Amino acid sequence: NALVNIGLNFGADEADGSGSGTLAADEVAGVVPQANWNNLDLLEGTSEATIVADVDGMPVATDATVTWTSNNTWASTGRGEENNLFTGSDLTLMTGYLDTGAATTSTVTISGIPADVADAGYDAYVYLLGGVPLKGGGYRVLSGSTVLADYVIAEPPANPDSYVEVVPMPEGAIGNYIRFCGLTAADITIEATTDGGLGFGDNPRAPINAVQLVSPASCVPPPMPPTMTITHNE
Repeated sequence: NALVNIGLNFGADEADGSGSGTLAADEVAGVVPQANWNNLDLLEGTSEATIVADVDGMPVATDATVTWTSNNTWASTGRGEENNLFTGSDLTLMTGYLDTGAATTSTVTISGIPADVADAGYDAYVYLLGGVPLKGGGYRVLSGSTVLADYVIAEPPANPDSYVEVVPMPEGAIGNYIRFCGLTAADITIEATTDGGLGFGDNPRAPINAVQLVSPASCVPPPMPPTMTITHNE
């Protein structure tokens, strides 16, 4: 089966409206390298152009839509805060991002994920790199009100030049992407939050530079914790 990627590049108009965060269709970037990234501007919006998937390097139109909200956009380089030593197309991908405030939540809702992608299962990669390192927050995936993957606490590293996966740990972990495994929902919402005590560091932030759906899934979700039922007998 062909590898199907749907790449969403947020803050593409950064840094500071220059558009230096915009990827050309033939530029290849990402943990799972792909071309045909969808460039999305501004702090909030709904996709107006057709969302395309990358299938073996070719753009394929989909019926998916993307809606995003955030407190702000900012950049890991070019805004006076320099925290990005990537090169080439990966530098571009990791430049602009959706930014939270000290106690706010950013959301990315992807609706109408193609049936063949959902049926095969997919992994959602969430990229995070702020202009200042070691400011973190919580990231999770929902479908409607159902939590598909609970909070992963993460903080971007200082001046990365390569991709480092966040390995979930109770106290949080350093990295610049999170992989949520084995999803099958046709509609998902990714939350990045510094609210509810999930932010850490001075003036905490939970950036979203990009989201990449990769199908078929290459990993399986961790098992759900066991539940306990207590019945009181008179």
